Amino acid sequence: SLSHATDMAFLELPPPASSAEYAAKATDPSVLASPVTRYILRWAETLRSIVSWVTSGFGLFAPSSDIVGASGQGARTVAEELAPTSPIVVGDHFGFRKLSIFGTSTGIVASLSTQGGSRSWTRFLADNGTAVSIENVFVTRRNQPMSSSAPLVTVVGRSRVSGNTVVAVLNALTGEFADGSELSALPYSHEKVFELPAIDTSNDQQLVGLVYQDTDNQTRLGIWPSTASAAKAFCAITEPVFFDLNDGVGSTDLRGFRAECSATEAELDSWTESSSSNGFVASKQWKFELPAGETLISTTGYDGAQSTALLGRVLGDRSVLYKYLNPHL
Repeated sequence: SLSHATDMAFLELPPPASSAEYAAKATDPSVLASPVTRYILRWAETLRSIVSWVTSGFGLFAPSSDIVGASGQGARTVAEELAPTSPIVVGDHFGFRKLSIFGTSTGIVASLSTQGGSRSWTRFLADNGTAVSIENVFVTRRNQPMSSSAPLVTVVGRSRVSGNTVVAVLNALTGEFADGSELSALPYSHEKVFELPAIDTSNDQQLVGLVYQDTDNQTRLGIWPSTASAAKAFCAITEPVFFDLNDGVGSTDLRGFRAECSATEAELDSWTESSSSNGFVASKQWKFELPAGETLISTTGYDGAQSTALLGRVLGDRSVLYKYLNPHL
């Protein structure tokens, strides 16, 4: 599967020190209302880890299960090591252990642990029995400690049957479809997909923008999730959304666009997946043409939600002063 990987995203996992708090919340949520209780639980978990570390010979001796296979006749094979196990939901104290969630052009979405490469789960996406060509993977809801909401990953691909865009929202810890949803087919074929700097407050899910051309060859920006609350979240963005397009390898120009909310309050209240096919109109702002005889070889994306800073200057009070660059230039 990795040889066909097209995109990948990392999922941060909560440190193991919080496992006692998770157990306390599962039995009685009111237990964690006091900060003193949470402090005692953390120390209890730390002491438990110290005792386990000492009894294991200060970490110098590996458990026999890591050395001898299940049959007791030698080391475990690579296939056994990479076989799907129970979902990995806890990281390490230093934040090195994460889940690497990747999608492939053959319709497979899989989750690997960054420690050891063991598989946590695998999901196959198909449209009418034909594998979906996955192009983008986004973690649209992060792992939030002490939250009952599971982290989500949004997978965007293209149907090999119709050529249109398909979207799947999965539980990032188990690979199951989120909230009973299924593979959603959109009535258009996207040209570009990127995360939007907006969050749907109804489900704490980050919005994803899908750029496409309508029947009149007008560039539009669709959003996912295709709900009224998500459309209102997009319209709450204080600044316009900027993005660029090109015709791929071999093209001779780049084009910049600007999109902003153009829907009325009544249209937002009745926003559905079918009405989202209209999207938001994007107007062209600039065009860059390469010199004669030159063509585009490759492009790389930029996450507009992240700030770009120059080297900081240390001030007299030891704080650091950064000068940020305009992400739209």
